Amino acid sequence: MALRQIERIGQDGRGMAVVGLAIGYVGTVLLALFPILAVASIVDVSNALRRPG
Repeated sequence: MALRQIERIGQDGRGMAVVGLAIGYVGTVLLALFPILAVASIVDVSNALRRPG
């Protein structure tokens, strides 16, 4: 939305808008991966604790 407004009106700040989008996308991916990695780690530790020896 901000990129369209910048292009339409001719305002400055395109670089900051692109960086903001990139940070948002990276944050979304990390937020989606965190629970998956957390559950995988918990399962791995749980399995390691059950192994004898």
